[in-house]
Amino acid sequence: MKKLVVLLFTCFLLVGTAYASSNASEALSSWYKKEQTNSNNVLFTSIAGGIIDIFVSTTKQTAILKEQAASTLSSISLEKNADMKTSIESYHKNYQTQLLESTNNLDPESYFQEYTETKKVQLNSELDEDIESMISEVFGN
Repeated sequence: MKKLVVLLFTCFLLVGTAYASSNASEALSSWYKKEQTNSNNVLFTSIAGGIIDIFVSTTKQTAILKEQAASTLSSISLEKNADMKTSIESYHKNYQTQLLESTNNLDPESYFQEYTETKKVQLNSELDEDIESMISEVFGN
């Protein structure tokens, strides 16, 4: 009977070991797949969160840079407009000064006298030409 008990115990032990080893590989395989899936999900979630954080950060930085650029352009534009206005006003004042100096240097009587002299000479010349043509017509040259 002892031999029978030992033999039965050995058989049960062998059958249990064979059954346990077949289930163990399945259990380990199932556990590994489950852990790998969980690990992949955690990894993908972490990567997606990182990408979203980078996108949000980039969007914020872009908005800040856009505001800074607009502010800089606005200040440069105002500065250049002020410079142009000052330059135009300076040119206007210089032009007015030149006009005043020119009008102060003008002697209207001398220019009128010069004009009348020129016109007298021109009219005398035309009159002489007309007289010569009349004389040549009358005396038939």
